Amino acid sequence: ALPGQKALEMSADEDYDLILMDLQMPVTDGLTATREIRARESKENRKGSRIVGVTAHALADDRRKCLDAGMNDYLSKPFSVDDLKRILKESV
Repeated sequence: ALPGQKALEMSADEDYDLILMDLQMPVTDGLTATREIRARESKENRKGSRIVGVTAHALADDRRKCLDAGMNDYLSKPFSVDDLKRILKESV
């Protein structure tokens, strides 16, 4: 399976502490995958995974698109260890 489809498959039966979701993937992009994961979590009354969008092509409205799709946060590549630590700290 391709990455976006694999994320959908893997999250079908399990809530992960953190999913780093690339925005640009073939067939199922990160925004679409996130919307589908969130819809399934809602339908099944699941707590849900923390999803962080990641992209190398940082555009001004990428963060808003990520949040609107149901992501919890956004990182632009390349990101630092400190950026990832901030994200993890905020998830607790």
